[in-house]
Amino acid sequence: MAATRKRTTLREVAALAGVSQATASKVLNGRGDVAPHTRERVLEVMKAQRYVRTGSRAAPETAPPLVAVFDSLRSQYATLVLQGIVSAAAERATDVVVRLEPTGFHALSDRAIRAWMDSIPGAGGIIAVTSVMARSLLDGAARRKIPLVSIDPVDGFDESIVSIGSTDWAGARSVTEHLLALGHRHIAWIGGPRGSAPTIERFHGYTTALAVAGIAEDPALQRNGPYTFDSGATLAGELLDSGVEVTAIVGGSDAIAFGAMSAARRRGITVPADLSVTGFDDVPQAEWVTPTLTSVRAPLEGIGRMAVETVTGIAAGRQPLSHHIQLSTNLIVRESTAPPPGH
Repeated sequence: MAATRKRTTLREVAALAGVSQATASKVLNGRGDVAPHTRERVLEVMKAQRYVRTGSRAAPETAPPLVAVFDSLRSQYATLVLQGIVSAAAERATDVVVRLEPTGFHALSDRAIRAWMDSIPGAGGIIAVTSVMARSLLDGAARRKIPLVSIDPVDGFDESIVSIGSTDWAGARSVTEHLLALGHRHIAWIGGPRGSAPTIERFHGYTTALAVAGIAEDPALQRNGPYTFDSGATLAGELLDSGVEVTAIVGGSDAIAFGAMSAARRRGITVPADLSVTGFDDVPQAEWVTPTLTSVRAPLEGIGRMAVETVTGIAAGRQPLSHHIQLSTNLIVRESTAPPPGH
């Protein structure tokens, strides 16, 4: 008769993996506070030793997935935020389900929103990115007791929404002050959609810097549109063709700034000798374009990570210290800014 194989204990798994028994237990129970490489090593030992946990449960509980809802995945902004979300969730052994909002999401009926919510059962939390928060979505999540956190929401001043973002006002002020220090006095603004919370904060940072410098706002130098390359190109073209003096453009996003640089190039305007251009977010392409782009660096991956930390904390019964969490920005000066012509 064959000898019965001795069951490997958790203490033996820990010893073989070179960790404490407490750490091995955390891995077994799907805890998030274990380094990824340590978790992988412990799981490999468990598999090799055919470890089976004792007690009433035959396997560790699987955390319910997080649902990340995007209005679009076409931008580098979305890609970097999603990277942060997926990385933080992986460290917690949690899956992420990515969904795109239905077309016209904010205008859908309550019934349509409920049907959409029913299509994502079993969610451990919802992370909505740059979304117009439909009230029925918030109510639907609340009814199902699903915690919801929003990243850069359009209606970010709604106190019922826990939001994660960056210090938009401070970032826009710092980049405008940079242009002022170079000697610019005719500084245009091309921002995102009017009414969007990040746009409002960035615009106020821009106007605050002008006001402190004693420069009056000029509506002829202000434009708004989507956070896209095409919008930046179109609106910058309007500004440059308007006959109004413009020596610098503050872009509300890097995509807008890239579009503005393209519009200038098509008109024979050299950046930065004739026109300085700045962006916001500091996506990787900011270092790829020619000239390289001066931009406000927003911690996009960090924002995604913070969203996961916040929504899982709420799910565990921990309320965030603030409903509006902002991570700090910093100015990255590159080649696209210089003193104005003749300065």
